[in-house]
Amino acid sequence: QLEARTYYQDRAVVLPAGSTVVGAGINKTFVVNCGEPSSEMRGFVLGNDTYVGHFTFQGHSPSRGGFSGAVQTPGGASAGVANVLVEHIHIRPFDNGSHWWPLVNDAAWFPPTARWTTASGERATGSRNITLRGVISWGTWADGINFHGGHHDVLVEDCEMSYTGD
Repeated sequence: QLEARTYYQDRAVVLPAGSTVVGAGINKTFVVNCGEPSSEMRGFVLGNDTYVGHFTFQGHSPSRGGFSGAVQTPGGASAGVANVLVEHIHIRPFDNGSHWWPLVNDAAWFPPTARWTTASGERATGSRNITLRGVISWGTWADGINFHGGHHDVLVEDCEMSYTGD
């Protein structure tokens, strides 16, 4: 449980299987990236059977190129994750008083995983059973919600993505 206050995050938080991160609500609990801008991942890296929601997130990428989505999954040789629910997160841009600047590359980033394989006729790799609900972003350097290959049984509902970079 995250209280109604600001939490500063200078690196990715890898959530082990079964983790739950629940804030006190949008514009009550703030997760703000800090430290030197870099191309290192920030945000929450989801594990199996995880729940993340009910907070405002502010990234820390000064330009396109870093991976600072509020939520993401492991990629590469990973088989992906299963049974994830992400809901009610507002990704806040930086407001300098005259212009809003995006500070995340993606609101949610699901990188490629190991190629799909079958076990007894069923998909055995790739993230699966993923739900994103009520995720709001008003500016990203790259994509809104980005699913790259190998993911299945995904539901995205009641989300708002505006001013995505490409």
